[in-house]
Amino acid sequence: MPHTDLGGDDYNVTNVQYTDPHICQKACQDDNRCKAWTYVVRPPTQGACCLKNKVPRPENKQTCTSGVIPGRGSPASLTNRQPHTDTLYLLPTDTHLSIRLFLDSIVAEAYWMDGRVAMTAQIAPVVGGSVAITASADGATLVNATAWNMTNIWTTKEAILASM
Repeated sequence: MPHTDLGGDDYNVTNVQYTDPHICQKACQDDNRCKAWTYVVRPPTQGACCLKNKVPRPENKQTCTSGVIPGRGSPASLTNRQPHTDTLYLLPTDTHLSIRLFLDSIVAEAYWMDGRVAMTAQIAPVVGGSVAITASADGATLVNATAWNMTNIWTTKEAILASM
């Protein structure tokens, strides 16, 4: 997660001479205690690699790149979840099924048939994930799928005050 700080819950902070945050990510992956990490650009050294034993709330910070280790970094509230289910009643005039899906780093929202049914779910933070569309009904055909990249929504108090 570029430009994202997971502030706090550090159990190891190491000043480093590299500029590639993937090296810090690898250090976290190689340490079973590590659930999340943040690489911070920090002069006079090149930066700092911060390994975390919890997943703190993300904040926008231009000098940071952070990530969460899948499976280890999921907060307790995100593990062993029951699937979200609901019923979408189709009208005789419905000839297609439309779904709008919005994903950010910790929330998924799905709007079926322009909001006839809406679902919101907390999801485990993922870096570099993907989305797949599947159907279990015979004869179901995907007609159109469009994806847009979303930018980071996190802001600072200063940015909000400056916009007023």
